[in-house]
Amino acid sequence: MADEKIMVLINDLQKYDNEESYKLNYEVIKKELEPTIRKLTNYKEKSLDYLHSILKNKETWSCFFALEILKDIKNEKSIPYLVKFMEENEEDFGDNCEAASQAITSIGKPAIRPVLESVRDSFVKKKYNIFLVGALTEIKDEEVYNFMKEMTENYIKDYKKYDSWMPIDSFIYNFDKQGKKDIISILENLVKMDNLSKREKIEIQSTIDIIRDPVKFNESIKTDTAEFLEDSKDFNKFEKFLSGNLKMNKKEKEDFFERSGTGDDEFEASFLCKDCNERQNIKTGLIWDFDGESFSFENEIMCKHCFCHNIILTDIGKQEIISKKMRILLGKDKGIISVGKNVTVEDKKMEYNRTYDYLLNRLKEEPLNGELYLRAANNARKNNFYQDVFKHYKKAIELNPKLIATYLNLAEIYLHRYWYYGMESSSDESIKYFRKTIDLFNTQDYDSATIRNEEYILDFIEESSKKLGLNIELMKVKIGRNDLCFCGSGKKYKNCCLVE
Repeated sequence: MADEKIMVLINDLQKYDNEESYKLNYEVIKKELEPTIRKLTNYKEKSLDYLHSILKNKETWSCFFALEILKDIKNEKSIPYLVKFMEENEEDFGDNCEAASQAITSIGKPAIRPVLESVRDSFVKKKYNIFLVGALTEIKDEEVYNFMKEMTENYIKDYKKYDSWMPIDSFIYNFDKQGKKDIISILENLVKMDNLSKREKIEIQSTIDIIRDPVKFNESIKTDTAEFLEDSKDFNKFEKFLSGNLKMNKKEKEDFFERSGTGDDEFEASFLCKDCNERQNIKTGLIWDFDGESFSFENEIMCKHCFCHNIILTDIGKQEIISKKMRILLGKDKGIISVGKNVTVEDKKMEYNRTYDYLLNRLKEEPLNGELYLRAANNARKNNFYQDVFKHYKKAIELNPKLIATYLNLAEIYLHRYWYYGMESSSDESIKYFRKTIDLFNTQDYDSATIRNEEYILDFIEESSKKLGLNIELMKVKIGRNDLCFCGSGKKYKNCCLVE
């Protein structure tokens, strides 16, 4: 008799398993099915076989509600079905796997061994099932804690074994559920690791803070939430921007482009060296965004460990840049120029990834054109092709010694290598090209191709001389009384150096 009643309820649970109902809101369906869900839950163990059978229909509303019912029944017999469901469906059915994870957590300690066995097996295969790991680490238990501690220590010991597949900030997230403060010292060693991105370090530090002082942490969360709600008022701005429907007035556009085109000297993105497999954070300088996936950087991107250029932006790095784009739109950041896929080279429009090959072909057509070599070098620099960068700049100097940008750019590259990457030998090279820049500038007989304006040269000389610890002398430049002063003060010449 009970079986017949349960079958009626199961049929009722499945009545929204159709294309039309999949368009409906969860809350609407949940309200309609509330009596059915309550009765199936009250049948407890008697309804399990029917509910387990529904899990095969993973794309349906009934599957989702069956998982919610299993969470409330909390029966050990459901464990293998829930584990199998998460193993098979983590990539395609996130919401349902999250419900299965919550059902495992509600069952608690009896689920630890089978879930831990599944997680260990997936780790051997270098696979991270976020739902299984989340279910396991939510359960407070000595065995769970020891496993989490062991894996965290292994990551610190040799992170390269885990870094490509194990998101360490996600793995340690539930340490606070284990209620043991002695893990703090291990997490403090973890958060100091150079390979971690800024975002990962923030997440790990949050875990440390909540373990150390839950009350204080929760108070800070309230403050952060208030700030987030304030920021979220402008979030629709970003969505409109992505869809191309955002309309800005002239002043807003000017402010936006100013923020975009101003380099951020402190921003770091996450990169992975393909030669030595070291993940690291590198200062990018100004970023050019071509399609949301392809980026070029103002600074040379070089591995800090083996100094090679076989280095790529990680997925975390891309996420960091996307977050930065949103902050720029909201007026809270700077440093990314959105270019689009197509750019113009010599009055020809083409996809950016074709521009370097185009310039190489142009060099074959005009092998004695020094300015063309300069432009090819600038393009190679944006592509991080630094072997070609040096070759093209030096050829440009050979063909046209008056191209001041070649000396300035070489001085800048070597200075960055010395100042940022700690390459001592680059100091002498930087000084050599820096002095050539000054000498050529003092003659006032130079070719200014690719230079924005004379102020740019003066700014570079002033900043670089400070970094290199040099005293430099510039000849007086002929300048009008109402022009900006060449000293870089931002004042008019008549109110600055003219009065000295």
